[in-house]
Amino acid sequence: MKIKKIAIEGFKGIEKMEYIPNSKIGTLIAPNGSGKTSFFQAMESLFGNTNKDKVFIREGCPIATISVTTEGNTYERILSREKQNKFRADNKYVTEAEFYDALMKETKMKAEDFRVLSSSELFEKLSSQELADYLNAKVNQKLTMDDLVDFLPADFPEDAFLALENKLGYEFGPAELSGLYSDFYATRRNYNRMLKEQQSKCSKISKPNFSKEDLQKAIKEVEEMISAAKANKIAKEEYEKAVKTYQLMANQKSELEEKVKKAHTFEPKKEDLEKAKADKKAVQEQMMQVRNYCSTIKSNMDLFQKTLDNLNTNICPISEKLVCSTDKTKIKGELEASVAKNKQILAIGDKKYAELKVYEDALTKQIEVLQDSFSKYQNYMNLKKQLSAFKLPEKPIQPKIEVIDEDLLSMKRADIDMKKKALEDFEAYTKAKAECEKVSIRAKLYDALVKVTDPKGTVVKKVLEKYFAVFNDEILKTTQAMSVPFTVKLIVDNGVKCVFRKDNMARDYVMLSNGEKVIVTMIILNAINRVAGNKMLFIDNLNELDESNQEKTLSFIEALVPDYDNVFVASTTNIALPNADCISLEV
Repeated sequence: MKIKKIAIEGFKGIEKMEYIPNSKIGTLIAPNGSGKTSFFQAMESLFGNTNKDKVFIREGCPIATISVTTEGNTYERILSREKQNKFRADNKYVTEAEFYDALMKETKMKAEDFRVLSSSELFEKLSSQELADYLNAKVNQKLTMDDLVDFLPADFPEDAFLALENKLGYEFGPAELSGLYSDFYATRRNYNRMLKEQQSKCSKISKPNFSKEDLQKAIKEVEEMISAAKANKIAKEEYEKAVKTYQLMANQKSELEEKVKKAHTFEPKKEDLEKAKADKKAVQEQMMQVRNYCSTIKSNMDLFQKTLDNLNTNICPISEKLVCSTDKTKIKGELEASVAKNKQILAIGDKKYAELKVYEDALTKQIEVLQDSFSKYQNYMNLKKQLSAFKLPEKPIQPKIEVIDEDLLSMKRADIDMKKKALEDFEAYTKAKAECEKVSIRAKLYDALVKVTDPKGTVVKKVLEKYFAVFNDEILKTTQAMSVPFTVKLIVDNGVKCVFRKDNMARDYVMLSNGEKVIVTMIILNAINRVAGNKMLFIDNLNELDESNQEKTLSFIEALVPDYDNVFVASTTNIALPNADCISLEV
C-alpha cells in the first residue's frame, strides 16, 4: 500500500501537517517535543491502535483527524472528545468494520496486521505478554494437532487430546490454545469440588453377607405367611358367616315345624258352611216377614187407638165434623177388643222375631266358626307346603386353620427391613464410589488440559517457541546481513524476552548501549514486518546510534527500502539517508 499523502490535524503535538511523499523514505528531523512521536502515534491510531484515542487529541481541540491517501483510496479517522469516533473511506462516512474491510481489500492483509509498531513502542513492550500476543497474531502459519502431539507429555490422556481437538479444531494458534486455559481451569475447579463432595459420600461400607436372591427368598417366605394369614382370616370369616346362616335357617325351620304342630288340622265340610249360610238366609227372610206383619198390626193398633180417642168427642172420626152425640159404648168396646187382640198378636210376633234373631245369631256364629276353621286349615296347608319346600343346607364343617406365629412374622419382617437397608446402603455406596471414580477421571482429564493450556506451562512455551522460531529466522538473517557484533533471539519467558549474546556472553537488554538497543528494536521490527507482510517501517530515536555502527545501520536501512512501500525515520540529529524526503511538522 503506497502512501500518496498524509494529513494530520489536532493530534497531540501536531497542530496541522500535510506530507506528500516523493520517495519511499521520509525522515522527521527535529528536537524532542516537536511532534515526531505524535506522527508515529497518529499512524498507529489510524491503523488500529485505538486504546488511547481521547488522550491523543491536542489540548484545546475538540477533534483530531488523521488522513492517509493511497493509490486506491483515502482513509480518514476522526477522533472526538465528546462523540463517537468516525471513519471515512473514499470521501464518505463508513463504519469501523467497513473502514478495515476497505483496507483489507486494497492491501490484501489481515485486519490484525494493520496494527503497526514503531521502534520506540517496540522498545517499551519488550519482555511483555502484550508483545508476545502481538507477535503470535502476525504469524500466518497455523499449528496442527499433529504438531501438538510432539509437545505433549507421553502419558497425555487420549480423551484429553480429543477434547482439545474438539475445542481447537485441526489447526490453531498459540492464543487459541492458551485461551482455553480459563475455561478448563474453571471446569477443573468444579470437578474438584464435585470430587470432594462425592468423596464425603463414599464412607466405606462392607458388602452384605447375603445376596439379593437371599433377600427375595425371605420376602417370598414372609409374603406366603401373610397370604396364608389372609386366607385363614377369609376362611374363618366365611365359616362364621355360613354357621350364622345355617343357624338362622335352622331356627326358621324349627319355627315352621312348631307352627305346623300348633296349626288347626281338622278340615271342615264345605256343605256345612253352605247349609249354615242357606239357613241364615231363610231365617232372615222369616224375620223380614214377621217384622212386616208386626208393622201392619201396629199400624192397625194406632188407628184403633186414635179412633177410641176421637169417640170421646162429637166429632166424626172419619169426617172430623161434628155429627152427633149418640151413645158410643158399643163401638168403643169393639174397638178396645180389637186393640187388645192386636196387642196379643203383636206380642206373639215380637216373640217370634226374637226367636228368629237368636237363631240367626247362632247361625252367624256357626258361619264364623266354619270360616275360621277353613282359614286355619288353609294356613295349616300353606305351612305344610312351606315346610315341604324348605331346604336346610348342610351343616358347615369348620375348616382347618393354620395358626400363624405373629411374633415370628414380626421378626422376619424386621430382618427383611434390615437386609433391605444394608443392600440399599451398599448400592448407594457402590453408586457413589462409581460416581466418585467418574468425577475423578474427569478431574484428572481437566487437570491434564489445564497443564497443557497453562500460558506459563511447558506445552504453551514449546508452541510459542515454534512460533517465535519464524521471527528468530528473520532476525538471524538481518543480524548476519548487518554483521552486528552480537546475536539476538526471542525466547518465551512470561511473554516474550530478548536474549543477547556478545563476545560469547549472554547479556540483558538493559546492558546494551542506546545505539545497540536502536539496532535491536529495528532488527526485531523488520522481522515482524517481513513475517506479517507489512510494507510500512517506523524507526524512531535513530539519533541514539553509536558512531561506530551509525553508517552501517543507515546502509542497512537503505538496503531495506526496496522491501517496503514507505519507511519513516525519526531523529533529533541530521542523518545521511540518500533520496529521503524531509517531513515538516507544524506544532
